[in-house]
Amino acid sequence: MAKNNKIKEEKPQKIDTKNKGKEPIHDVIGSFYANGIMVNFNEDEFVFEFYQNPIQDDGSVDTFRVYILPDMYKKLRVLCEKTLKTYEKEFGEIKISGKSIERVK
Repeated sequence: MAKNNKIKEEKPQKIDTKNKGKEPIHDVIGSFYANGIMVNFNEDEFVFEFYQNPIQDDGSVDTFRVYILPDMYKKLRVLCEKTLKTYEKEFGEIKISGKSIERVK
């Protein structure tokens, strides 16, 4: 008997972002809410470091790192560009605010 291998599609969950940095914001499936990201690289990989602002009272920052290969980074970039175009068609242009985007050295 063949099994049904369909992936169950779930709607994105809303996460309460009004926590004001008191505790890491996680949902029930282990996701991590981030309102900041740093990207760096070396010859072998790209590193995304997602973090939550503001910094905790003890000076610590909640972070989550993702390491990917250069070819996967390029695939991710193309996917993000396509997704962003679709998003902006539906919801309008996203304005970038805050500090300029720079590579961390």
